[in-house]
Amino acid sequence: MDSHVRDIILKATGADDLFEGGSIQSLWSGYGSIDRYGLIGSDLDTVVVKHVRLPDQDNHPQGWNTDRSHQRKLHSYQVETAWYEQWADHCGDQCRIPHCLALEHHEDEVLMVLEDLDSSGFPARKGSVTEPGLISCLDWLAHFHATFMGEKPEGLWDVGTYWHLDTRPDELAVMDEGELKQAAAVLDHALNEAPFQTFVHGDAKLANFCFSRDGIQVAAVDFQYVGGGCGMKDVAYFIGSCLDEDECERREKDLLDAYFSTLRKALALHRPDVDAAAVEAAWRPLYSVAWTDFYRFLKGWSPGHWKIHRYSERLAHEVVSRLQVEQCVSTDQLQTLAGQAVIAAQAAGEIIRAHNQTNLQIQHKEVGTSTASQVVTEVDHKAQAAILAILEPTCVEFDLALLAEESPDDGLRQQKRAFWCIDPMDGTLAFINGKQGYSVSIALVSQTGSPLIGVVYDPVEQTLYQAVSGRGVFTNDRKLQLPGLDPSRPLVLQTDYSFKSHPWLEGTREGLQEIAQKLGLKGADIQFRTGAVMNACSILKTPNSCYFKYPRTGNSGGSLWDYAATACLFDEAGAVASDIHGAPLDLNRPDSTFMNHRGLLYAGQRQLADHIMLLYSRLQDTQPL
Repeated sequence: MDSHVRDIILKATGADDLFEGGSIQSLWSGYGSIDRYGLIGSDLDTVVVKHVRLPDQDNHPQGWNTDRSHQRKLHSYQVETAWYEQWADHCGDQCRIPHCLALEHHEDEVLMVLEDLDSSGFPARKGSVTEPGLISCLDWLAHFHATFMGEKPEGLWDVGTYWHLDTRPDELAVMDEGELKQAAAVLDHALNEAPFQTFVHGDAKLANFCFSRDGIQVAAVDFQYVGGGCGMKDVAYFIGSCLDEDECERREKDLLDAYFSTLRKALALHRPDVDAAAVEAAWRPLYSVAWTDFYRFLKGWSPGHWKIHRYSERLAHEVVSRLQVEQCVSTDQLQTLAGQAVIAAQAAGEIIRAHNQTNLQIQHKEVGTSTASQVVTEVDHKAQAAILAILEPTCVEFDLALLAEESPDDGLRQQKRAFWCIDPMDGTLAFINGKQGYSVSIALVSQTGSPLIGVVYDPVEQTLYQAVSGRGVFTNDRKLQLPGLDPSRPLVLQTDYSFKSHPWLEGTREGLQEIAQKLGLKGADIQFRTGAVMNACSILKTPNSCYFKYPRTGNSGGSLWDYAATACLFDEAGAVASDIHGAPLDLNRPDSTFMNHRGLLYAGQRQLADHIMLLYSRLQDTQPL
């Protein structure tokens, strides 16, 4: 040991001598170590020494060996020093941290002599946590956030957390293009401008909490990324460090309830001038935003990370869609546009109703590989003309693009902030054959592919389905309620006739029977129908039902206009509209309008959707069911 370091430790502790008690850990990327030392002739038995020394060569585990990465780590140790010098004394027993006994820092070296929490009654470290321990950590965070509510983070990070966007441009740059990458700045702004800014720990993972022997009391360590921010950033990151995707889905509400219950008490203790109810109202909706912000970082930093799962995908899609609405089109504008879409859909529906199926002029388009995608009638064209007469003026007024089935794709949907996505008559084959299953479908979709408005009109039943992002879904002006699972009825799969020749047909039949048995349903059935839009809408009112297509090659499997409106309906109903892997539907593909590439899944209940995805995975791996 360096004699200077030894002298600092002895002076800080009043010890006569010391001895090495073992290394606790090496610091990230070889920037030094954390070690324990035993003391002789001191009131303390041991201390922990964090000794930061610049490495000769940066060896980052993820390969981020840039000067920016180096400077970020350097600043993180300067922040931790400032934390212990200026702010640590504010923390009481409810947000326990180690006492700092000595600090010394030079340009390339930092030394911290800290209380050994093991000796102070916090000897346990946990790789997993039970309910009491989890709640104790959330309590710690609540008291921490209450303690520093409204403080300016002088000497700390202006914006805390190690994944903050401004400090991580490299990770953003390598992300795959898509709605999440495009929304990065919007997510960051939503969190940074949130009311009731406080200090966030910045790296509040389970590994940075020390537990008492009974697992009830906790203390926290590692304050390199402490700084300003919304408390939900700590809460989302902590919960994600403890629970798998199913537990996150199931326990989200209860854990947030527990956190905010303690926060109310903590604010009454530390900041009685702050309205706790107002804090909760402002922060609770930002939990999913904070989760999505960290998920955005992971997608660039470590695309194979275990936290990249369906819960994160779902939350991210919901958050990005909501924020895009706020950034893209105002609520009043959306309501106006939705009203126009309803008028257009009903006008087209009346044209369809006025024509019978005799003496139709039937044509064939040179698109796609299926009859359904190629067939078109004079009624399709008349219905589209009626829709365009109503919606084209809105493209000028609101600077929107337009994609319609019976018109060429002009590519403007990739340039404008949003576009109309129009199918003047989905299910033309059903119409020609005099069968139900045809409808009018109109959607407004953001440039990044999130549905903002969905309108479907069934001219046979004269039923109108409509949804606006964030406003719910309605049928004929009555708010729609999803049916639950009904054990007295069978599981029903709606799909198109092409599946009759699919090599997985029999495997799917067997798999559906197995799913029905697991869910306690009365058998399973496959129903072959035309009309993608009405197939999807039937799920919204039929218990135990789903609609899916496996991925296909070539130009088939339906197009953007077949699914955009119903995706909005399902999002607003709280149902599942995704690809067969559970990812959000890609509703603004730059290279094609066809949606065959990743399959399709609509379901009224996530439990049923998860079983269908597992069935697909098994069939894909050719494993017995």
